[in-house]
Amino acid sequence: MMTSGSVNYEDLLSTIETFNGTNFPKWNKEVHAVLKVLDLDYALCEDKLVAPPANAKSYDEQMRKYNSNLEKWKHSNKLGKMVIKQSTSVAIRVLPCIKNDEGLSAKEFLNSIEDMRSGLPSVRIPIPY
Repeated sequence: MMTSGSVNYEDLLSTIETFNGTNFPKWNKEVHAVLKVLDLDYALCEDKLVAPPANAKSYDEQMRKYNSNLEKWKHSNKLGKMVIKQSTSVAIRVLPCIKNDEGLSAKEFLNSIEDMRSGLPSVRIPIPY
């Protein structure tokens, strides 16, 4: 059982209903809520940061802030994608738009799932038991 302070990660993650292709609104809301509680929603709220230009005013200070925020973003992005993937059914995980997520941020990945789902509203994906 993974815990940090008083947060039991396994219990918290188990509150996310598995995405099966038909329950996107509820699943999306639960994913966002859990990532927020775990303080891992930064990459869902922010695009990947861009380094300040070398000629920027207060460059050193901006670079320190950039590096600090970039580490937070990378951590949030990596774990956020992991939570998103693990909370989708196996039948969904093997679809090309989900399987080929290299280079996508957690935000882009979540958007691609929504696009896939909204593009195929009448498709019912069977869930293997």
